[in-house]
Amino acid sequence: MAKKKPQKKSVVQHVNEPTNIYDRIEPVLRVWAWIAITWMIYRYFFRFSEWTDEFVFKPLVFVAPVLWYVVKKEKRRLESIGLTLANFYTSLYIGEKTSSRDFVYCSRECFENDPQVTIL
Repeated sequence: MAKKKPQKKSVVQHVNEPTNIYDRIEPVLRVWAWIAITWMIYRYFFRFSEWTDEFVFKPLVFVAPVLWYVVKKEKRRLESIGLTLANFYTSLYIGEKTSSRDFVYCSRECFENDPQVTIL
């Protein structure tokens, strides 16, 4: 009986999977470049109140494209970037307590020389 040669294991490479680091980073940098350009155009042409910028337009400009890229282009779940509903309320509570503590600590010093703020 002839002895069989061991077969080489073939390395399977997906067609869409990039081969080097630059091919993997380029699409991410392209998304961030579009985000930066969009934010610059927005800041140049529009001036809304601070809360509108912080709670409406910043999430639309900065977060929405990243979520779109992860879900549509990379075809991954949001858990792959750490967005889960596990311990959501605990995280929300810790974040709220931390930010309110910092605001109370900083409020008098930060707004002391601001002409738009009246400190009683």
